[in-house]
Amino acid sequence: MSAQQAATQAETKPAAADQKQLPLHMTPDATDHWRAERQYWLARLAEHYRTAFGVELDPLQSDDAATPGETARLVQHSAKINPDAFYATGARATLLYLQELTDHGFRPQELDAVLDFGMGFGRLIRHWLPLGPKLFGTDVTPEAAQFCTQRLGHRVDVRQNGFEPTLPYDDNQFGYIFANSV
Repeated sequence: MSAQQAATQAETKPAAADQKQLPLHMTPDATDHWRAERQYWLARLAEHYRTAFGVELDPLQSDDAATPGETARLVQHSAKINPDAFYATGARATLLYLQELTDHGFRPQELDAVLDFGMGFGRLIRHWLPLGPKLFGTDVTPEAAQFCTQRLGHRVDVRQNGFEPTLPYDDNQFGYIFANSV
């Protein structure tokens, strides 16, 4: 058997009963990669919080029970069903937004209210929790809005929006509005 044939056979071979079945595009190395990415980006975000704002990570920024799991397939790339990928990509994007705001003269810790338009399952808005603004999120997907209400609703004002305007917010209500992957 050639190396190519062995590789093809290994790709289609079912996982052993004691191994987690992974999608074909995700090897065991990929799951380890996401674990390392999660640790790296949460550590970078935690350091940024400490040095720039004097705050620490919130437990909801790393609690696996607060991730959507398989339900994420409704609105996000299938890789984000993995809690490690969910937290890694959310922390990375939030850190970039915070740095961009600062680069343009804004002080994120002084924002009164932040809206995540198209919040999905709260992958990014949860990373604003330590900074203290009033947090709002809206999404068109009923399952996403329901999930966020259940998991984050005690800390984030969650609404389901429709496909057409308007949103249920006042003019000038927010100091910052972001829409990521909408």
